[in-house]
Amino acid sequence: GAGIYMNIVNSASLATLTSNPSASITTHNHPLPMTQKETNATQTADAFTAALMIMIAFCFLPASYAIFVVKEREVKAKHQQMISGVSIKSY
Repeated sequence: GAGIYMNIVNSASLATLTSNPSASITTHNHPLPMTQKETNATQTADAFTAALMIMIAFCFLPASYAIFVVKEREVKAKHQQMISGVSIKSY
């Protein structure tokens, strides 16, 4: 992030100013632990995302069963078989 970028810029400046290409600055980054409010916000966002994905998945279940009914109405295969004399059990 920003700390790494600043370290690279400052190391380049140090190497230029000292005329020593091996001069560098070492940076240590130890982020603070998350607060309870941040933890709750993260958990809420994760739960919302999971619920949204599950809801989208459940929308495909009834749609997959409706495909058969729509296709049958379009093709009228059952009607053709009934006219041809095929029993309803074989359909």
